[in-house]
Amino acid sequence: MAQVYIDLVGGGPDKYPKEFDRRSATKFAADLNVPMFIGQGTDDWRVVPLQVENLEKALKAAGKKAGTDYTIKWYEGGTHCLYETSFESDAMSWLDKYPIN
Repeated sequence: MAQVYIDLVGGGPDKYPKEFDRRSATKFAADLNVPMFIGQGTDDWRVVPLQVENLEKALKAAGKKAGTDYTIKWYEGGTHCLYETSFESDAMSWLDKYPIN
């Protein structure tokens, strides 16, 4: 991720905290106007659970409804890649509800 941070922002969140904060989906939750499925592992070290909790707060504050505008599924013990969870089948089932026209 270090190279991605350099390419996109110029450095990591420790060097450019304002840039990372500005790019956070929590800042533009009201503009997210497509149904979202968010799968989150409780043991994710890259996208820590607190980040998803903060996003959900922002979505609710923007008037988004759980189960309609967004769905969050927690995977107990899941890490960043959600290996050995039902994430892939859950996401595919969810996508079946929202076909692309």
